[in-house]
Amino acid sequence: MALEITATNVLIGIGIAVLANIIAGVLGWLKSNDAFNVKKFSATIITAVIVGIGAGVLVVPNIQAAADQTTLIIIYAGLFTAPIVIDRFRTDISGAVANKAEERVTEPTSNVPLE
Repeated sequence: MALEITATNVLIGIGIAVLANIIAGVLGWLKSNDAFNVKKFSATIITAVIVGIGAGVLVVPNIQAAADQTTLIIIYAGLFTAPIVIDRFRTDISGAVANKAEERVTEPTSNVPLE
């Protein structure tokens, strides 16, 4: 017997996904050590809301198939943690790639003087 699904459960899922994406954006800004830029931050929040709504809508079938409250809580936890973890990995990987590219540019290629 499946859990009775309501619009409230779906809206909670979408809200959790939006909140998680906003938190991921704030954490990214805090890690960057950049000065606060309202325009960039606004774009981040708008993107977070769009992605959060998309993620929340994508899990509606899972929410509808939830057999009990425990399953629903696990789905909500996944919606909350996934954006933060994915954004963190993306930031770390892109930083590592940028550092590696910078190392290659700054290394001398030969000891032969240019004429």
